[in-house]
Amino acid sequence: ISIAQRTGRIAIAWTQIDTGTGIRHVRLREYDGTSWNEISGSATGTGVSGAIANALAGVESHNAQPSLAYLGNDLFVAWNAYSDQSSHVAVARYIASTGAPQIVSLTETTNRFSQPKLVASASVLQMIFLDSRDHIYAKRWNGTSMMEEIPGDASGIGISLTGRSVDSLAASIDASGRASIGWVD
Repeated sequence: ISIAQRTGRIAIAWTQIDTGTGIRHVRLREYDGTSWNEISGSATGTGVSGAIANALAGVESHNAQPSLAYLGNDLFVAWNAYSDQSSHVAVARYIASTGAPQIVSLTETTNRFSQPKLVASASVLQMIFLDSRDHIYAKRWNGTSMMEEIPGDASGIGISLTGRSVDSLAASIDASGRASIGWVD
């Protein structure tokens, strides 16, 4: 489960198995001060994760570990997406919390437990995630997609080579957009 808030809104994301297909999907609802609403089918059917179904190689098998963050009025959702061919970290954007989600990043990973974490300040959105269980990677929203801020932030050893397998990852961001990262190995 992941929760994010901005003035007048709270969003919650979770995963749920579709009993018809057996596929675990990411779903979300947003509270507008009066009621919990789904955004364009985000809490039913294939939910948020249905947005990437045609983008994955192979057959989608499940989705896990959602993370939410607001940047201004836009709601971003990151999660692990798995198919029988590969694993990915996916990021979708709901512009002004309306309409269908737009996939803004789909990063293939070697780690099936990449633990994506979205963190946002007033003007900066960053995603921290794992690859190879001992490499911590970072991408930053540039207005159209999630990109490396500095070459190598999301490739090679990334922003940190921990030396051990990471069991748990946490991230936060300060008002100026600088991320802080902690992990348990």
